[in-house]
Amino acid sequence: MGKLSTLASDTVVYGASTILSRLIGWLMMPLYTHVVSKSIYGSFSYIYSFISIFLVLVTLGFETGYFRFVTGDNKDKLLGTLSNAVLGFGGMLLCACIAFPSLFVSMLDFEFGASNETFLWLMMSIVLLDSYNALFFAELRYERQSMKYALLRLLQVLVNVILTVFFLFYLRNQEGYFSEVHDITYMMLANLVGSLFATVVFIKRIVRVIVTIDFSLFKTVLLYSLPLVGMGFFGQANTNIEKILIRHLDTSADSFEQLGIYSACYKIGVLMSIFTQSFRMAFEPFFFKENKDKGDTKIYSDALNYFVAFGLLIFAGVMLYWPLIFKIIEQSYWEGKVILPYILIGQLFFGVYYSLSLWYKVTDRTYWGIIMSAIGLTVNTVMNFILIPRIGYLGAAVSTFVGYTVMMALTYILGQKYYPIAYSVGRISIFMLLVVIVVMGTEYSYQYIGNYWIAVSVPAMVLTIFLLLRFLRLDIRTVVSAVKSKIGRK
Repeated sequence: MGKLSTLASDTVVYGASTILSRLIGWLMMPLYTHVVSKSIYGSFSYIYSFISIFLVLVTLGFETGYFRFVTGDNKDKLLGTLSNAVLGFGGMLLCACIAFPSLFVSMLDFEFGASNETFLWLMMSIVLLDSYNALFFAELRYERQSMKYALLRLLQVLVNVILTVFFLFYLRNQEGYFSEVHDITYMMLANLVGSLFATVVFIKRIVRVIVTIDFSLFKTVLLYSLPLVGMGFFGQANTNIEKILIRHLDTSADSFEQLGIYSACYKIGVLMSIFTQSFRMAFEPFFFKENKDKGDTKIYSDALNYFVAFGLLIFAGVMLYWPLIFKIIEQSYWEGKVILPYILIGQLFFGVYYSLSLWYKVTDRTYWGIIMSAIGLTVNTVMNFILIPRIGYLGAAVSTFVGYTVMMALTYILGQKYYPIAYSVGRISIFMLLVVIVVMGTEYSYQYIGNYWIAVSVPAMVLTIFLLLRFLRLDIRTVVSAVKSKIGRK
């Protein structure tokens, strides 16, 4: 349990920083829903879908490549080589956007009027800085400086949020030029300054490695990482394709408004993605270190069990208490609540997929990552084309859920062939089904009991916790005793 505790502690630290950062950003969403129109919020989400995809392309899969090839002797050389490659590639892409703005505006279908080119340049500047910073954040993760990582991420978000509030609630209300600047320009500019803040913090480390480059090492890492770029591209496309397609396939009068509703309610399910992201950030360096130490593979099975259990706890918390959570956003967005279960379980399945995917990383069959992601994207895209014209953004949520489910299932089947691990598949499936039945049955009853929903949500949550403890084979009395013991020591 010692090594598993290490993974858990790192996940908690990364999770705490991610939760705080996302929570601060998340609290901006209710303000956006009251300050900007649903169409502008939908347009903002549309642009950021492309940012997520371009980040994968420009980063070149070098984060995982760094973890794979870093040693005590080559840290500076590897970091300098990879960060310079990212800086060069991202810089060329930004210059191309500046030189040929009309081409990129047309390719990305930016139809926002006079601000098209401004949005494009801001978008690519954010991509460049965030991609470059990613390698220095990766070093912090590898060295297990999780607290420093957490603090810097949090400060970066605070800079972003403070500037967003200043721009939208003060500057744009001034007379003259500032009142004419587009809301999205202000929102993106705040993000850009936040990214620049992180770069400035890393400046001493940047100066030390920026003159370092090893072309032989670059070639080795690139050959390993290129398949991960494809995997990451398809993965991010899988995550964001529905936001792009809603704009084109939704038959409503204002598709950007529908996208705004979908995006706001999607953010309600952000707790699951925060948890899965926190786990992934801790799991990848943990996994490679464990593999180098030739650890017992049972630890990966145990880690998956705990991951699923805590993921189901988050699912239950959001679904059982949505009437309270939704009070923070403007009421016209509430109709999007129907996407919540699909988004939450879909994100959980994506986290499971990531855990199961270790087999192709340790066996250096990273091309399978591209294949899995491409299959998931294909399933997702085809279903979006079928469902969105018929049931709107609900079809987008269902399509995302199915795409992640297919990826998870295929990755498990192939993993058992190339790198078999005795996961508790049957036990996981049974308890997951039980929790979903309890939670969704309780949530369905809310329409009949109205304001008295809390009377059934509390016992349902208690039952869910009991089921998860049984799943983990933990006795409630043992857990209580352990908690009391820790409190007593403090």
